[in-house]
Order: sequence, then C-alpha cells, then structure tokens
Amino acid sequence: MERWVHDVAHIDPNDTARFGGKGAGLARMTALRLPVPPAFVIDTNACRLFGQTGGRFPDGLGEQVSAAISGLERASGRPFGGGSGQPLLVSVRSGAKVSMPGMMDTVLNLGLDRNNIGRFAAAVSAPVAADCWMRFWAMYADIVLDVDPDLLKVAVAAECADAANALNPESAMVFENAVLKFLGNEGVVVPANPRTQLDGSIAAVFRSWNSRRAKTYRAHHGIPDDLGTAVVVQAMVFGNSGPDSGSGVAFTRDPKTGEANLYGEYLPQGQGEEVVAGTRTPVDLAHPNPELVVLRTSLTSYGKSLEREYSDALDIEFTVETGKLYLLQVRPAKRTAAAAVRIATELLAEGAIDEETAVDRVTVEQVRRLVSPQFSAAAVSRARVLTTGIGASPGHGSGVAVLDADRAAALAAEGTDVVLVRPTTSPQDLRGMLAATAVVTARGGATSHAAVVSRALDKPCVVGAAQIDVRPAEMFFSIDGVGYAEGTELSVDGGTGQVYAGILPRSVPDSTGGGLEHLLSVADRRSGAGVWLPAAAAGASAGRGGAGIGPVGLTDLLGQHPGAVGRTVAAIEVLSHDPNAPAARIEDVLVPDVQVVVRTVLENSGGLPLDLRLPVLTSPRARRLIHEWASLAPHLLLPLGPKRLLSAWLDGIATAVRDTGHGATTVLLGGVTNAAEIDAFAELAIAAGLRSGAVLGNPAALFESRLKSRPNAALWVDLHELTRAAHGYPEELLFTISEFTATGALGDAAPGSVLHPLVRHLLGELISTRGGARVGVDLAGASPGGVVPDLYRMGFRTFTATSAGVEELRLLLGQAAGAPKEADHG
Repeated sequence: MERWVHDVAHIDPNDTARFGGKGAGLARMTALRLPVPPAFVIDTNACRLFGQTGGRFPDGLGEQVSAAISGLERASGRPFGGGSGQPLLVSVRSGAKVSMPGMMDTVLNLGLDRNNIGRFAAAVSAPVAADCWMRFWAMYADIVLDVDPDLLKVAVAAECADAANALNPESAMVFENAVLKFLGNEGVVVPANPRTQLDGSIAAVFRSWNSRRAKTYRAHHGIPDDLGTAVVVQAMVFGNSGPDSGSGVAFTRDPKTGEANLYGEYLPQGQGEEVVAGTRTPVDLAHPNPELVVLRTSLTSYGKSLEREYSDALDIEFTVETGKLYLLQVRPAKRTAAAAVRIATELLAEGAIDEETAVDRVTVEQVRRLVSPQFSAAAVSRARVLTTGIGASPGHGSGVAVLDADRAAALAAEGTDVVLVRPTTSPQDLRGMLAATAVVTARGGATSHAAVVSRALDKPCVVGAAQIDVRPAEMFFSIDGVGYAEGTELSVDGGTGQVYAGILPRSVPDSTGGGLEHLLSVADRRSGAGVWLPAAAAGASAGRGGAGIGPVGLTDLLGQHPGAVGRTVAAIEVLSHDPNAPAARIEDVLVPDVQVVVRTVLENSGGLPLDLRLPVLTSPRARRLIHEWASLAPHLLLPLGPKRLLSAWLDGIATAVRDTGHGATTVLLGGVTNAAEIDAFAELAIAAGLRSGAVLGNPAALFESRLKSRPNAALWVDLHELTRAAHGYPEELLFTISEFTATGALGDAAPGSVLHPLVRHLLGELISTRGGARVGVDLAGASPGGVVPDLYRMGFRTFTATSAGVEELRLLLGQAAGAPKEADHG
C-alpha cells in the first residue's frame, strides 16, 4: 500500500514537490534541532488522488493518519481526544511546493470536546480553553462546513462566556450543544468527535487547492494547477495561554527594503492567525521591551542558521507558550522588488549564492516595477495627506477608492485605476487586490494578510491606517470624522504609509541605484549579450548597459525636424513623375535635412554604435505618409529602385558622420528580397564611405543560401515583419494580436509570444551560417519573455529593447544564460 503520511523528521527536505514547502521547512528545522512542535505531513500524491476521485480519501489514508496521530501523542506526551492529562490539540495546514500566502485553508485548535475541555482548562486556564474552543468552532464552521463564523460567534456568545467564567462539565456541555444546535440549524452535519473533525479538516484543505481564490492566484503567478497541496498536521502550542505567551512572524531580512536585519511583529497573548488576518495590530519586534529583546536575540540566531540552510531571506512563524519559543513554519520570504534586488546582490556578495542564483532570484516583473513611474517630489510637497498607516509594500499608486473587492475588479476591468480600501483583507479579497493599483486597510500590521499578499503582488500597500472607518456596505469611509464617498480619488505611498487626496503625477525614477545596476551587470556578464537602445534613449544611455543604438528608422528621425517629412514625401513624388528632376528638387532638399537629424543623433549617442534604417517605400508607414503612394512609379517600390533617393540619404548621413567624427555608423537597407540587393547596396554605401547592412523580414530572403556568411555585414531580423509574413496576417492585426490571442480566436497560435516553426527554422539557419556577419533581432512588437529565451538558446546575442524595457531584457538574457542551450554560436 502506498504511504501517504510521513513524519516530518524522516522526509527529504529537498522534495518539496511531494511534501510541500511547509513540510520540507519543518523537516529542515527538525534536522537543525530547532524547537519545533512534532508534526506529520500528508503528501501531494494524496491530494491529487483526492481530486481525481471526486473527494474520496485514498485507500489507507485514514489508517495512516490514525497511526501518525499516535506518533504525535508519544512525542508530545498528550492524548488526542480521550485519555487523561492535557489533551493534544493539532493544527491542520496546507503546504504546496510553491508558497501561496493566504490562499489556502487552515484549521487550528482541533482536538477539544466536552469530555476533555476541563483537562485542557486545568493546564491553560478556563478563559484560554474556552477561547481556543470557540476559535476552533469558528474556523471549522468557516473552512469545513461553509457556515458564516461570525454568525456562530454571535449565536453562542453567552454560552461561551459562561464556559470561560466557570468551565465545568455542565457549562461545557451547554456550550457544545449550543454550537451543534446552531450548526445543525444551518443544515450541515456536525461531528463532535475530534478524530472525525480531523478527517473533515484534511478534506477541506485538499478542497481549498481548487478554490476560486487559489486558482486566481495560480493563474496570476503562472503556477501549475496539478501540483496539489500537502497537508501538515502539527501539535499545537498556545500563544494565547498567558501573559508570557504570544505569536508573531519574523523576517531574517526586511521584506520591504532587503536590509539584513531581523524584522517582524509580535502579538502578546495572541495566536498566529490573528497576526496574519490583521484583526489585531501587533508590536514591532524591534521594540526595546526587555522580553522582546530576548525574543529577538533568539530569533536572530535561529534565522541565521536557517538562512545558511536556505541561502535566502526567510519568514518564520513562531509562538511563545509560557515563555518557551517554538518555530512553526519557515519559508522564503515574499519581498518587494527593491528588497528582492538588494537581497540577491547582498547574498551574492556574502558568497551565500552564485551568480546564476542571484540573477534567478529577481523576476522580470520586479525589475519592471523598479523602473515604473513614481510620484514626483514636487507633487508630494503640495499634496494633502489624508491619513498615515504602516507602509507595508513600497510603491506609488493612484485611483478611485473602492471599498469592495468585486466592485474594484469590475471597475478596473473597465479601465479605471482603483485603490482598494478595506477594514482588513482576507483571501476573498484577492480579485480586488489583483485589480487595484494600491491597497489600504484600517487594521493589521506589516505581517497581515493585506501586507503579505501585496508584497507578493508587488503592489503599494498601507495597513493599520486606524483613523479610517471603512463601511463597504454603505460605500462610504471617513477619516477623523470627515466622510468620503466611494469613488474619491486617492494616491498611496506604500513606503511611507501616507495616503494623499487626489491623483498625484508620477515620473520614471533613476534606476541605476539600489543594486539593480550591479545585478544587471552580472546578468550581462553571464549572457554575453548586447542590448541596442532606441535612439530616444541615447541621451540617457549612460549606465543602462546599451551596446548600440538601432536599428533606428531615418523616417522617425526626420519626423523630429520641422517639415522634413513633408519635404521628403514631396521629393519622392517629384522623382516618381520625373526621374530626371533637377537636383534642386531632390538632392538639395533631402541631403540637408538628413544631415541635420542624423548629426543630432550622433552627437547624443554617447559614442554608441548607430545602425540607421533607410526608408522602405513599400512599408505601411510609407503608404500612410505619401499621399500619392498608389501612383508612385513601380520601380521606386523595389529595394534598390529609388537609387537617387538612396544616394541622397547616404550623402546626408556621410556628411553628418564627418561632421561629428562618429566612427561606428552603419546604414541598413530594408525590404530586401535577395542577397544581390544587399551586395549592390553595399557598393553604394562604400562609395559614400559608410558601412552597410540589411533588415530582414522577408522569409524568401532568409531562405536564400547566399545570405550565409556575409563578412562584415550587419543583418537585423525584423521579427515583427517576419512573424507577420510567416502567419500571413495583415499588418493591422499583428499590432493588436494579443487581444485576439486572449479571446482564443487564433487557436493555439500566439504570434509575438511564441516563435512560428517557419521563423524558428529560418533563424536557426541564419545563426548557424552567419559567418562574419553581425546578426541581431529587432524585438519591436514581440513579447520578450516569450521569445527571447528561445532566441538566446538558438545562439542570438544581440537584441533591441524599448526604452522602458532595457533593464528587464538584460535580466531575462542573464536568466536565459543559465538554461540549457541548443547550440551556442557565440
């Protein structure tokens, strides 16, 4: 019979796919002899089989759970259910391979009934016992029975209070009967036996893997649905058992900034779910209270041991029971983008991780967040601060206040930026949190659900803004007695914790500090790849790792010079009607304009090489600009047809090169259909004293064998045009292709995100036979995350990026360097 249940002391901590991150973490801590309550884990195979069989336990699971409970009884010295002495209570938690904070279900304080509650009270006091029992029934009702726990609490409040004041067999019976009666009236089957309750809780955790919120979270983060979750059953310890007890969460490094100091919060006389749920506001672990100093010292020591084990920043859930510290969970900490970069670079500097790991520890989304716009300092200085809470997740976001998660998601879907404002958040708020530009809660601390999930989503978040009274049902909130309707415009600074009135303008920050540039330089070194910047970024290219500028279109540059595009179009139309038109109407018009615009780019290039793409008269843009395009002389539409135009453009460029002394300018011919055109164009360029190359977007040109091994040529692949040609889609569709892909209208095709087989074949041939040519890929219009790893594995090392996408492309290339390669052609 297959074994589904395992003692955490005997499992492989590296097998997180089977035992989940939580079970593996307990195994590591147990191996290090840290103070961990005994526990066992039900593996993910059982979860998957549970789902495949319509919610039936695998054969043998029940017996194995019973045997494992006996093991916990021996390890803790406490009986589960019956027996004598303090009873064993357990927690039942999920534990998937990939951490999904706040998404899965948990049941705590399981093991109490009317027969053993007195023995439990004798150990921890009657009020604590009654409190734990009520907490259990509330969670069991919510998680297992799908009954509103708040209604239950209200219904049995009097009986619970009586039990807390005078716990005896009669008051215990009255309380339990009241609970069972209320739940029975809700139409659910209610077991009073702890062993049966344990089976129900395990099943509920299995089911939570496929809950709406869990599926939404996995879809957002690209986590496979077939992983399943393990279930960890652990002996309970009690943070609510007296004045020298409490619960908290500690981070080995600050999850907001990455600073290498213990960071966390502690809730005296409270259980862990209160900290996570944000229903009570804990104290900072850095508080100088002597008891917290001792606790902080112990956690720092344990944290360092665990960091050495994981080679990563961690979060640790802990409980103090009557002065004794227990560690309940350890996992890699969710962190902000800034913290992710700092932690990766500092762990690399400390020698804890290698370069490949450092580059992989930061995501493209986090880099994108770091270079995203922030509030301008001038706007902040003039802004009106409405309230201030705890800055839980840095970043700047603005939008209209919405007090309900579903309303927030609906409004965001219409294109409106929203700020989700809630009393506190729960897993049911995930849709709204995903849709919001920022999150604000009135209660909770920096380790609450809102804070943890916002950091995982890298969204600005302010928690514990206690001056806000949020009334979602009334679509109204107030701050210090001043009322605001839902829809009020807010701006949120998740770093300072300040919430401003109105929408504050934002601008792109300087991204060269904070360790990002160092990390990207590591990525550059690993990839050996070059990122060519757009011409508009040339002036700001210093420190951005640019290898060159291009291929920038000459038409784009002419558009920056008043009247230049109009004069060029007029000259083309003149030449179309009169091939022998005087130079005064052709060359004398074109050369000065080209000279001026190219000289400006060269002067701003910072010495970077420039690849300049000459206009292609068959392009969609030319069709839009040239009013008489349909009547142009047909020979002008050939790549080398407009030779007077080509010569004039080359003369203007050559003059600008001489004016500036720029030594690395290459002119590119577009629209080529065969190698002969490239050779003929090279002769024209040489005559003008320039290097030459071509832009390839025609499958027929790429197919031609004579393209291979063209020494000293610069060949850029226009991936957008090549993809369009391979699919046969019209130009207009390709620019909005993502919309059609999302609707499923294109079947399995995902142009721009996945290389078409024909494109892949042609590019493979090109890179493998490129000889002495310099070959690059112009990614304009493509999704770098979808195609760049594939292109890198094929051997491409030169790419273009948008101005806003330079940093994420450099990281992506560094990450691609760690993946197996098909053929590395340098």
